[in-house]
Amino acid sequence: MDSGMDLDAVWKVYSKMMLPLIEKFSTCVPRSPVRELFELEPETAKFSGGEKRCDGKVRVSVEIIGKGTFKGVGRSYRIAKSAAARRALRYLQRFSSSTAH
Repeated sequence: MDSGMDLDAVWKVYSKMMLPLIEKFSTCVPRSPVRELFELEPETAKFSGGEKRCDGKVRVSVEIIGKGTFKGVGRSYRIAKSAAARRALRYLQRFSSSTAH
């Protein structure tokens, strides 16, 4: 279908396809694990600088004072940092649910 460069015509077609996804995303906006960790542990979470491994991947550690050190590995510093934050969050969720009982 040729829209004749008409943005309204294009939007009518795409909005029908995308509106359910946009609404779902808007009601539950995903947050990065690093942001979530800093919101949960703002004073105690400290990330290390990345260290390059011999296989080319990067390893990053996050220490949560009084709770442990968690490592993440990835193709880049950003991915490794996110992996470390996810591990720490998983531990914190288990830790908080076990102390709640």
